[in-house]
Amino acid sequence: MPAFKEENLPLDIRSDTYHDTITGISQVFPLLDPKWIENEEIEFISYVPVPVNVNILKQTCNNVDETELQAWEDRANFINNDLKWLLCQSHSRFWNHVIFNKSINICLDSFLKSSPRSYDVWKFLPDEILNLQKEIHRNIFMVYLRIATHKESKVSISFLL
Repeated sequence: MPAFKEENLPLDIRSDTYHDTITGISQVFPLLDPKWIENEEIEFISYVPVPVNVNILKQTCNNVDETELQAWEDRANFINNDLKWLLCQSHSRFWNHVIFNKSINICLDSFLKSSPRSYDVWKFLPDEILNLQKEIHRNIFMVYLRIATHKESKVSISFLL
């Protein structure tokens, strides 16, 4: 039977030494273990639809409450920054978050449920909102693409960043 290099083994079989800085104890853990991300306090928030009313006949947005729109924009920026952060993580850290951080699944699911569809008339949104919406859409797609990628390499993942 041929010998396999450690980096060629599947992630769920590989392990590494975890050094606890508080106790000073080192232990070997599988690379897919919640221990690797327990000190990272990142909480993904759920996506909510853009709070605008589009008048199709006039091709404008009307009855836009500026405070609601600002709140949506702040929320969307948080989501976008968290998605960018997730995409920049190493292979094992990315998968630990996807598997063990349940808030990621809630964020992705809420986007799929509430995001404007291609047949929706979101082209009438203000430009800054439209651009932010498109950027979130791209980053959500990239997260799903990275999840669906069978074998990740440094070359194949570089286009995500």
